[in-house]
Amino acid sequence: MREDLEAVGLKIQEFTATHADMVGRLWAKTKRFGLSLGDRACISLAIALKLPVLTTDKTWKKPDLPLRITVIR
Repeated sequence: MREDLEAVGLKIQEFTATHADMVGRLWAKTKRFGLSLGDRACISLAIALKLPVLTTDKTWKKPDLPLRITVIR
């Protein structure tokens, strides 16, 4: 699958202990909205890389987070 993702221009990014720490810190801001561990992992990586996020989950826009989130459906 990695080859298929890279063939369309996607880059596989390492998830580090620093990202994991941010996931834990995001819990307080996101717990009342029901964001999962996986949601917070994606968000923390986007924050660290200073990249926008595309999602189909409107809930991601509810917490005040330091990144641009676009709901695509």
